[in-house]
Amino acid sequence: MTSTTNGRLIFNEIPADDGVPLNGGFILKTLALSLDPYLRNLMRRPSNPVTFEECSVFFQHRTEALSKIDNQCNLPWSVFVGVAGMPAQTAYFGWKEYSYSRAKKGEVAFVTSGAGAVGSYPRDSACQDGMEIIASAGSDEKVKFMMEIGADVAFNYETTKTSEVLAKEGPIYVYWDNVGGESLEAALDAAAEHARFIARCAVISGYNTNPCPVTGFTINEFVVTTLLPKYVDAFYKENTTRGL
Repeated sequence: MTSTTNGRLIFNEIPADDGVPLNGGFILKTLALSLDPYLRNLMRRPSNPVTFEECSVFFQHRTEALSKIDNQCNLPWSVFVGVAGMPAQTAYFGWKEYSYSRAKKGEVAFVTSGAGAVGSYPRDSACQDGMEIIASAGSDEKVKFMMEIGADVAFNYETTKTSEVLAKEGPIYVYWDNVGGESLEAALDAAAEHARFIARCAVISGYNTNPCPVTGFTINEFVVTTLLPKYVDAFYKENTTRGL
């Protein structure tokens, strides 16, 4: 096995913030960072290592990539990398793109990973649209949380078969897919006529293995950046002014 030398950065002293010409720029201070599941996929390529540029895709070093957010409700800054940040943007954009969900009152929606930073948002949006909500997660604690925030049916997929829950509570009209794999297969079997499937490019059941391929149907698949220009202003208006 060949040896590898890790690069390192050594903190010698606090950088001086005076006397440095900014040339029209400004100095930034990082207040919060988020370790999101998608980073796991960026670490899957030993023959093609992840570059700094890939990890910084949402924050490039140019002024036109920056925007000012008015924190009117004095929310904790950590909120802006969670329920008022990119994970919730993913859910908000995907649900607001009406051609994807076409939500109708009284229909059933199934949201996988419904207690997470992404999954809890479409669950909430479906509830606001008058849909009945089935939500899954991987622990009893998360199941309790999902029931507290409004799910009609919540279950632990580790101890309960998804197919059995959907057979009893379905058919489902909207499926929000965070995980793929067995949950996706079960959702297909329980889908109503003209059901809508929304895949957010996050098949987390296959992050540590190879994703399970499914063929023969159409899914509206998206990445948060594809809908960013269309919905980002409305997202911040709604999510930073109501106190969450």
